[in-house]
Amino acid sequence: MEEWDSAITKDVLDRGKSRLDTRFEDLILTCKDILSGYCMPEPYFHEKIVRLVDDFYNVLNNPQLPYALFKVFLYAVESRICRMSSYSKIKKLISNVNHQTFPANELAEEMESYLCTLNPTELGIEKQYFESLIKICERFGDGLLGHLQIVISEFLENFIDIEHHFQDVSYDKGVSSIKSIISDPSRVVRMVYSHTKVLDKNVFLKELLSRLDDQSIIKLQMPLKRIANMFNQEIEPIAIYIRRILNKMHQLSYSNLCSNIRFNSKQYEMKEFISLYFNNNEESTNQQQYLRQFIKENNKAEYLNLLHEFFFNSNEEISKFAIKLFFSKLFLINEENVYFYSKNKDAMFFKFELNSSSPYFNCRLQQQQTPSNNEETSLNINNNRETENQNNKAFNYYITVINNIDSFDENCQENFTALDNMQVSTAKINVEDTFLFIINIMKNRMKIVKNVQKI
Repeated sequence: MEEWDSAITKDVLDRGKSRLDTRFEDLILTCKDILSGYCMPEPYFHEKIVRLVDDFYNVLNNPQLPYALFKVFLYAVESRICRMSSYSKIKKLISNVNHQTFPANELAEEMESYLCTLNPTELGIEKQYFESLIKICERFGDGLLGHLQIVISEFLENFIDIEHHFQDVSYDKGVSSIKSIISDPSRVVRMVYSHTKVLDKNVFLKELLSRLDDQSIIKLQMPLKRIANMFNQEIEPIAIYIRRILNKMHQLSYSNLCSNIRFNSKQYEMKEFISLYFNNNEESTNQQQYLRQFIKENNKAEYLNLLHEFFFNSNEEISKFAIKLFFSKLFLINEENVYFYSKNKDAMFFKFELNSSSPYFNCRLQQQQTPSNNEETSLNINNNRETENQNNKAFNYYITVINNIDSFDENCQENFTALDNMQVSTAKINVEDTFLFIINIMKNRMKIVKNVQKI
């Protein structure tokens, strides 16, 4: 409709002309109204939400926002600042509005320093005038992103405070729960009305959360997990959505992994670290020591994901060492128990045993096929004997590291003969043999094909 389009245009123009602090306050009030249940009907509501959230992030990511908010409250109290040196320093700190970082800590320290010079009898009254300024400094202490996280956290808490009363109970019991806690009838009515618009609130929160980066999601995990654990039917859409975005936090991409290690490594920058290993002038013993030290100092599972960078190193000793270290960490066994068996032009062959001393041994036993009734009876009779013999059993793992898959296929008979010879050399009773293949599919990349099993 033409009238509706002109109204939208006027709304945009008005928003552009209004002061930044006024726009911020209006946006916060509008968001709180939606969480209170005051929503437009569809199809206008969804369009309004998209525009509202766009404006919300534009304003809250504006570097001038903390300056604008601080100046508004400063104008109200500047006449009460008697010490000119403090006033001049505060004005100087907020004069550079183009500076990307708001000097929240410096301003807070200066105001605290000024308040400490006041007469104790006047301090209580004067401090009330500066509370708003100090609060702004606290909320922007971690920059614009920290302030954004605080605001969204307050929205989430608002949502939780109302909706948790209606979890796993009937509507009437939910209302009774609110009445038992809140004595103000008008507030009870507003909370109950807000619950009746929970589907619209879901849409608003989903649009709001969809714009957050990973760092903010991590900071907001506590309130997000509380919503994700809600299970009533009307909460289900937003709960499922939040579970998905929380799960994504555990799915680290390779580029992010390298970036994290670059910034978190205690000793090496990532480029320096890689160059140490791929430098052919370094002795292999030194390279092994660097690698061992790096893994030890950065004892996190994510760092093991980089070991495959060295599986196909030009230095054969480094390749062997990286493969042994990878599987020893992966299966929680001693590095010395991963044996290098043999090699040819196409591949290298390794083996290790998963015996009763390994924490994974019992898990593998449980994966064995359930015996039939006759077999079960026989096992019960010989239970003690089996327990005694368990130490003689092992799960054998055979690792084939293939450098050239095409050549490996051409010489498959020779290569699989090497596998057979390695298997025959196993001394212990074979409960189950597992073959793992590591295939070099491109430069400095590999593919692991797991659980190719042979009984």
